[in-house]
Amino acid sequence: MAKKAVDLVGAMRERVELQNVTEAQSTSGFPAETWATLATVWAEVKYNILPSKEDAMADKTTAVGVVTFRIRLRSDINEKTRILYRANYYDIVAIEETPGREFQVIQGEKRV
Repeated sequence: MAKKAVDLVGAMRERVELQNVTEAQSTSGFPAETWATLATVWAEVKYNILPSKEDAMADKTTAVGVVTFRIRLRSDINEKTRILYRANYYDIVAIEETPGREFQVIQGEKRV
């Protein structure tokens, strides 16, 4: 049985910050990224039951924590957006709309 929208909204008890990147040129002439807050929204946050996976990055193994965020539907986020939650940054790896198009389920990865 599908959950009612009221139940889903009630589960969104955490504040998360959505941030977008802006690329500019530094004073030394090299590209530089700066992050700006797009919005602060309520979210349901679920940590995956499965253990975090590990990725090989730059010839070393790095732990990756995977978290699912459910927020109200927004048209201004994509996989380049990141999430700030409890002083940790999460890269968005997948965004899925719920069937009623009321919410988005976002998979985020935190590099440790």
